[in-house]
Amino acid sequence: MSWAPLPEHAVYLDDKQPPVSPEWEWVRTVKAFTDRMAAGDVQHISLDFNLSCTDYGHSGLDAVRWMATTGTWPTASVQLHTGDYQGRKQMAALITSSGLFTSPEDHPLGKIYRRRG
Repeated sequence: MSWAPLPEHAVYLDDKQPPVSPEWEWVRTVKAFTDRMAAGDVQHISLDFNLSCTDYGHSGLDAVRWMATTGTWPTASVQLHTGDYQGRKQMAALITSSGLFTSPEDHPLGKIYRRRG
């Protein structure tokens, strides 16, 4: 299964697995992710938990903590494509506690949280 082309801006955080669609902007570190989010105009994000190949000592949880602290969230959806169960659980708890997103939907590539609107 592949992603449909996105008309909006989509950012994909992962250290080694590229996005399945070229429409997604691939960033490999938390710093690159937070810089891109701070620049604005991001509708969709997809997050991995383990970033040890390119951002040792950081994880997708750091990206979610940054969004929770700054209030800088994507305007449409958050997807968790990580295979790390504990990491996904921690990231999901912060996303849910924001109150901005619906309950997760299952998707072949991960859990998707859609922005309430």
